Amino acid sequence: MTIPQLSIQLSEACESVEDWCHAQSPDYFNEEIVSGKWPISHHIYHLVKSNNGASYAMNLNKLILRYKFGKNNRVERSYSELRDKYLNTLQELSPVSPVQGYSAQPGREFDFDTLMSRYKESMVRCEKSLIKWNEKSMSKYVVPHPAIGKLTMRELIYFTHYHNLHHLQNLKENYIKN
Repeated sequence: MTIPQLSIQLSEACESVEDWCHAQSPDYFNEEIVSGKWPISHHIYHLVKSNNGASYAMNLNKLILRYKFGKNNRVERSYSELRDKYLNTLQELSPVSPVQGYSAQPGREFDFDTLMSRYKESMVRCEKSLIKWNEKSMSKYVVPHPAIGKLTMRELIYFTHYHNLHHLQNLKENYIKN
């Protein structure tokens, strides 16, 4: 996918997550609907942290990126290849929780409007970070992902897009309050 296509995909993913969350009762935002699993608010908090990590990486100076992480030395993964790698890694790590710092403390509650605003801002930052890049550089520079290893900047955006949709699908399938 090209940078403009990726930008559109991020925007659409953000809108889908927001639409679903706004269609739910705010009364259940912090409630543990699925026993032993995160409440909806913790999914959104996790996405905010992850999205912010991606935009931070995208805003690093290219000299620093190259010095700290090197450059891409393999064939860049397609969107579907990256998605499959992520899903396979999740299966291998299960039931281990996300990397420390990317999840909320158990029992922590969030204000719906505040957290949803932070979510929107995190996705806007990703989009703004993305448009500063050119196609060649997106495939040249790499950053480490805590679970799936080094990713090119393009793969990082693939991951960010899919990661948001993955959590949305989980929410849609498992977090409907009866």
